[in-house]
Amino acid sequence: MKIPSMASLSTKTDTLEKQFESIALEEKTLSNLMQFEADKMLAFIGRKRDFPSNPSSAEIIQFNQSCVQVMESFLNAESVLFKKLTKAVHLTLHEKNIQSASLNDEDNNEAELLENDDQGFDF
Repeated sequence: MKIPSMASLSTKTDTLEKQFESIALEEKTLSNLMQFEADKMLAFIGRKRDFPSNPSSAEIIQFNQSCVQVMESFLNAESVLFKKLTKAVHLTLHEKNIQSASLNDEDNNEAELLENDDQGFDF
């Protein structure tokens, strides 16, 4: 993925969009890594769960510990991505609220101008 320059990120919306794209790309990468780990486990255990490489008990325990470490790493990565996603959603909603408030202020200003317009018709 190409890292955008600051000049190419013209607005907060663009920046948030890039953040969402980055999170999606990281999720896809983690998914690919998880699939690789699942394939590795399947190869070690065997399709019929018969341990085709005839590992010793110590090797099975060592493999299990390795799997636990990898899964903990995935869990930590997912936790970080969830925090990034939560923050990006919060900022997106905040940005939309600011834009909405800005539009409401403009509408209110127009309404005030119409109310104070002494050249119009009195109803």
